[in-house]
Amino acid sequence: MKLLGIPYLTSALVSTISARNREEVYRTYVTDRLYALCASWGNKPPKRYYDIINPEPEDPRSGEEIARSRLESFGIKVV
Repeated sequence: MKLLGIPYLTSALVSTISARNREEVYRTYVTDRLYALCASWGNKPPKRYYDIINPEPEDPRSGEEIARSRLESFGIKVV
């Protein structure tokens, strides 16, 4: 049995994802230009648009664990 709708649905899905990506790239570009303009005038905003919509995941480790791993990565031993 031949499914005639699969190629159409696949094409529609790909074009929708592509359009959303173009919109996000455009919004990020425009807001980064505004961010740079504000920063050049001395009014630096706290965060970029991209950083707001794509936040970095929080580190679940405690402060001591983070400090220990950093010190170990630099080869520093605390006595």
